[in-house]
Parts: sequence; structure tokens; C-alpha cells
Amino acid sequence: MPEPQKLDERYRYIGFDVYPAKAERVFKDPAEEKLYLEKIKRKEKTLPGFERDFSLVYVPAFTKADKIILTVFSFLLTASFFLPWVSFTQLGTKFTFSALTALLNIGKISDFIALGGIPAIVIVVLTAVFMVSSFALGVVNLLAIFSKAKDPERYWMKLKKLSKMGYFPVLIWSTVLLISMVGFRTPVWDLLGIPQLGEKFNVFNLIQLSHIGLWLAFASLLVNSSVARED
Repeated sequence: MPEPQKLDERYRYIGFDVYPAKAERVFKDPAEEKLYLEKIKRKEKTLPGFERDFSLVYVPAFTKADKIILTVFSFLLTASFFLPWVSFTQLGTKFTFSALTALLNIGKISDFIALGGIPAIVIVVLTAVFMVSSFALGVVNLLAIFSKAKDPERYWMKLKKLSKMGYFPVLIWSTVLLISMVGFRTPVWDLLGIPQLGEKFNVFNLIQLSHIGLWLAFASLLVNSSVARED
């Protein structure tokens, strides 16, 4: 039979003498602790970065290039509201309307729009919504870009969320294009003396009526929305 082990030797074996019940202080005083921490910080600056520093977790939601792109195209989106959107010729006289003037005069041409039937009314209403929402998003984006934020992460996420909202007017205008591709008959419009209109309205008529401001707004929305891509 094994001999019974002495109590003192048993305590030595399990480490009571190495780790006593009350641990000794590592530093003699707070000044020594502060000096040690400063030494570690100085040494850390001389060491190469860890691999974790280059993790995708540290990649910002937007880069500086994204911010520049978003700023430029948000400005173009806002400015496009005052550029020509609609242009047509009637009895030898050319008429051009910006988004602003088109919205202000929509009441004057409502009777002529109704002559085109329900598809024509839907196209005009959707185009009006596209005009307003594009201008509103341009202004809101610019205000958000130049706003001050204490938390950079929230700032970038806010810009990303606003950029994603650009898909809404893009979807609206895509619906207008789809209706125009299908086409619909407008026999009365042929009597208005507008070459861009005829007995049947299709996407070619829409392109002839549209002007630079409309397509600039559409392109700006596409670019801003693409900046909000998921990384």
C-alpha cells in the first residue's frame, strides 16, 4: 500500500505555495503601472499591424471616392429639375418645359391628357411622381452629405440608406418605359398638331418628347443607387 502523503507536501503539489490565497500586487504603485503601460504603447507603435486590422469588419460603408460620386450626382439630380424635361413642336412652334414648369402647367394640359385614355393618364401621373421624388432625393442627399455627425459609422449608414431610396423613382420611370414599350392607341392626339404624337403612343414617342433633364435625373439616380451596393 502507498504511504500516506504528508499534508504540507500535498499543498505544495497542488500549488498553494505558488498561488496563495492573497495575490501580491504586480506594481508597487500607480506611477509604476502608468510607466509600464506607456512603455507598451510605445512598443506597439513600432510593431507591424496585425492581420485583424485589415479585416473586412474595418472597411467603411462608404469610401471617400463614393462620397465624391454621391455629392456630384446628387447635385446633378437636383439641378436636373430645372433643366428641360419635355420638348415638343406644335404648329411650327417649339415648346420646352423643365420639371418645375411642367408640374406648374400640368393642369392646363390635363384635358388633352385625358383624350389619350387611362394609359396616358397613368404615364403622366407616374412621370410627375418621378419628377418630385427625384428632386426631393437630390436635396435630401446633399443635406445629409454636408451634415455634421459625431459617429462616422452612423453617418455612412445614413447615406447608404438614402442612396438605396433612389431605387423608388428608378422603378417608377422603368414602369413608364414598360407601358410605352407595350404601346396604346391615341387616335385623338393625332389632331393636336404635335409631330411627336400620333395615333399610337409607344416608347419612340416617349423618347422624342423627353429631353436632357429627364435622362440626367434617371442616370444620376442609377449611379447614386449603385453606390449603395452591399459589400
